[in-house]
Amino acid sequence: MDVSVYRKKHTNVIPFLQNGDYFFHRGIDAYKKKNLKRAVTLFERAVKLTDKEPVFQIQLAAVLSELSEYERSNDILRDVLTVTKDYPECYFFMANNYAYLGQFLLAEQSVKTYLKETTAESRLEGAEELLEMLKEEELAMEDESEEIESLISGHTTAGSFLKQNKPEQAIPVLKEMVEDYPSCWAAFNHLAEAYFRSGQIGKAFTISKHVLTEDKGNLFALCNLALFNQELGEMNEAKSYAKVLSQVYPMDTDHYLKLARVLCALGEYQEAERRLAEVDTLTFDLDPELYDCLGVAQFQLGKQERAITLWKKAIKKGHTETEERLADLARSDTSEVSFRLWPQSI
Repeated sequence: MDVSVYRKKHTNVIPFLQNGDYFFHRGIDAYKKKNLKRAVTLFERAVKLTDKEPVFQIQLAAVLSELSEYERSNDILRDVLTVTKDYPECYFFMANNYAYLGQFLLAEQSVKTYLKETTAESRLEGAEELLEMLKEEELAMEDESEEIESLISGHTTAGSFLKQNKPEQAIPVLKEMVEDYPSCWAAFNHLAEAYFRSGQIGKAFTISKHVLTEDKGNLFALCNLALFNQELGEMNEAKSYAKVLSQVYPMDTDHYLKLARVLCALGEYQEAERRLAEVDTLTFDLDPELYDCLGVAQFQLGKQERAITLWKKAIKKGHTETEERLADLARSDTSEVSFRLWPQSI
């Protein structure tokens, strides 16, 4: 907000009360010198000494807005409007604050009120433009919402096919997604996995390398390439990727857990155990495959009894696939104790 312009417009209504007016004018001087924090202090003093003067409050709100204290600015402007309707500019200033806060519906409502309460001759410059901008933003948000719904639907469908070991059925869904959203790397990574699991090895590698070219360091593209090489018996390549992945510590919980699973599948058992040891019990109970994964890591590290305890917990919590591990163990068949992220596909 341009404080000096607002002041010129309302100079004739400022009551020249000695103390409040003194600090108010000092605040204006500080504002002109771009000393905004000092201006706030002086305007606050003016408001405190002359709390019935709305112009002082509006000037304070204006400077707070320039300091990005949008919510506090709006609180003050609302206080002014509860006392008097003589300053409809408050609605316009509030609309700007709401827009900066991303609260576009409230911003639109405020600017509409301002336009309704003022004439074309008395309006501050930019009110109509702000309304048009907010309408465009609202349309953009609607488009974004539809896009998000489409992506979620596509991921859910494709993810279901991959979980059911039907990668061929996931491919057309994912191909459509990457065509519609060419920067949706998650869809590309799932498509690479689907191609690999359906035996289309070349396409899988091409897509994963494309992702890394366009989005350097993409975690799931690196995971895919590590797993692809391991499945093909290219152990040196797989180990090279595993070394890189061992140095990654995702902040996102889902990414953290996915990486722990991948490390276990790659035979990085000590690293997998260390990471899963930091996960809380509730997360394990909600995702019992983690018990199975940690059990494999501990078994391979020579902690057989602890592994068996974890596998029993996995079964108890509903991960029935772990039953086969205990059956193999009962037959003394421990040759295939490993963790896989998807069934054998090639």
